[in-house]
Amino acid sequence: MKKAPTRIPAPTIPNPEFTADPQVREWVADRCLSHDELMACLPDEYGVNIRPEGEWICVIHPPHAEIDVPLNSIWFAKPTYRYRTFYFPSGPRGGKNEFRWPMLRAKITTPDGELWLLPGEYLKFRNGIAPLLPEVGRGLVMNWLGAGEPGDYADALFYMRARGISRQEAIATLLPHLEDQGFVYFTIDEEL
Repeated sequence: MKKAPTRIPAPTIPNPEFTADPQVREWVADRCLSHDELMACLPDEYGVNIRPEGEWICVIHPPHAEIDVPLNSIWFAKPTYRYRTFYFPSGPRGGKNEFRWPMLRAKITTPDGELWLLPGEYLKFRNGIAPLLPEVGRGLVMNWLGAGEPGDYADALFYMRARGISRQEAIATLLPHLEDQGFVYFTIDEEL
């Protein structure tokens, strides 16, 4: 039986030193009930962690939610966390300390509302969306959420449109340079 960690942080504030401790991470991993939960607890070890500014992901399994998203669709996701409470034994009398461990979710905005995906439901694009953008119009379909305009690049978009470039191609060209990329998502043409 493994010995419980000795340093117990405050119950509601994750302590970075505590969560980085290999012994603590192993202790938490031993108590995860499923592979998806383990990936959510230790996302950096499974390559599913998402940077705070957001990253592009591909939905590979139907999400456990009422909101339906197409499989293999591509979305701009931001990280959000749900906390799971672990109880650590403390002291010789068998007392317990609690610690709320952050479990990663990928938050996407869909036409039907926000959706939080489990790490096992998506794959992260390591190189971003830029390598896929040349395929827009050739099997990769760009979809807009609402009005969907790239705020700071409206002048560049107008200039490109005035030169005969389609809105879809112009946005695909500008997309890697935009700070907030979450106003579009991509689907695969069903005929392919």
